[in-house]
Amino acid sequence: MGERSFIDSVHRQINPEWKLHKQSMTGVMGANGTPDYYYESFNNATWIEYKFVKTLPKIIDLTDRKKQYSLSALQNRWLDRAHRNGTRAAAVLGSLEGAIIFVTGSWNYAIETAWVKERGCLITASDVAEFARGANNNRIIIQHK
Repeated sequence: MGERSFIDSVHRQINPEWKLHKQSMTGVMGANGTPDYYYESFNNATWIEYKFVKTLPKIIDLTDRKKQYSLSALQNRWLDRAHRNGTRAAAVLGSLEGAIIFVTGSWNYAIETAWVKERGCLITASDVAEFARGANNNRIIIQHK
């Protein structure tokens, strides 16, 4: 499984009754730094930048450019700007073990995978789909205050 397969696994969890619009921002439509997907439903708009790594490292650092799963400088700036402007945006790191959702600037800070697992923040593709549609379950997201 890679990033594209992970995104597809999330999209398979989207219930048609949610009437959730999803639009890819990669390829012709996207500009450098723009998150992979835009989602919109009643009273919600969410931008998500997806990353994937087969095995979660001991320390997750989305800003470490030496890591294959890191955010590019442009992606990081885009997410930071969106957060400052009150836009709902997230970085999602998927793995064979599960996924982690980073919001409110938490993508800028390293975090221990053990901490994520201890707090039940390692989630499923279904949880990511729920988040994309507007659910805000604090158990499933890593926040920075």
